[in-house]
Amino acid sequence: MKNQYFADKRDYFKYDLLLYLMERADLFRRLTFVPMLTPDGGTDHGSDKGCDLEGGNEGLRVFLQCCIDAGMLDIRLLRLLFCTRGITYCPYRDTSDFQHRTRTEYFAGIPDEYLCDALVFLDPDVGLEKKTISNRDGNAYVKSVELASLLGRMSAESALMLFQAHHHEEVEKFLPKICQRLSEEATMDEPICVSHRQQAFFFSSRSQTMRTGLRQALREYAASRSTLLYDSAQQEEGIVQPGN
Repeated sequence: MKNQYFADKRDYFKYDLLLYLMERADLFRRLTFVPMLTPDGGTDHGSDKGCDLEGGNEGLRVFLQCCIDAGMLDIRLLRLLFCTRGITYCPYRDTSDFQHRTRTEYFAGIPDEYLCDALVFLDPDVGLEKKTISNRDGNAYVKSVELASLLGRMSAESALMLFQAHHHEEVEKFLPKICQRLSEEATMDEPICVSHRQQAFFFSSRSQTMRTGLRQALREYAASRSTLLYDSAQQEEGIVQPGN
C-alpha cells in the first residue's frame, strides 16, 4: 500500500468491501489492517481519483472526495472513517514503512489480540510473492509462508483477506491460479475472491463455519456491486459474472 493510492477508484472498491463486511455481514468484532506501507513512487499511479463502483457506499464516496478535495492522501484517515462508523479498527504500523529486510520482525510484531475475532486485511503493493523476491522488489509482496504463519496465529472466528493485483493475465485463468497457490502454499482452505478493475481480494478462514458465512456475504456483495466472484470450493461454477 502507498499513500499516493489513497482515495483512488481502486481504493474505493477496497474500502467499500471492508465496510460491507464489517457493517452488514455481522461476522467480525474488529477490523485489523496490515498495510505493508511503502513510500510513494515517482509515478502518476493513484491519480485516477473518484468512485465508479455500481451500488457503492455513498458515505464512503463523500468521505474520500473530502480527502481528495483537501489534498489529504494518508491511510491514517481510515481511523476516522471506521471509528466514526462504530467499527473497532486496529491499524498495524500505518505510520511506518514495511521493509523486505525486516519482514520477519514486521509480521511477528502483529499483536495476538489483533488476530482474534477479526477480519485481518493484508494490503501489499502487488500481492502474493513471485517465485523469487529480491531486496529491490520484496517490499511489494507477501510470502506464502507469512500467510500460513498468520493464519496459524488467528482465532477460528477470524478470517484473512489479501489484496492481489492482476494487470497482465486473463481473469478467468488468474483467479483460479491464485486460489490454488494460496491453498497449496499458504494453507488457505477453500479461498474465495471478489474482483473488480484488475484487482482481487482473496479470503479464507480456519473455520468451516466462518468460510460459509464469508461465502454468503461475498456472494451478496458481488451481486449488489456487479463485481466478479470466484469460489474455489465450487469450481464447477467458474467465475460468477455480474448479474448471474
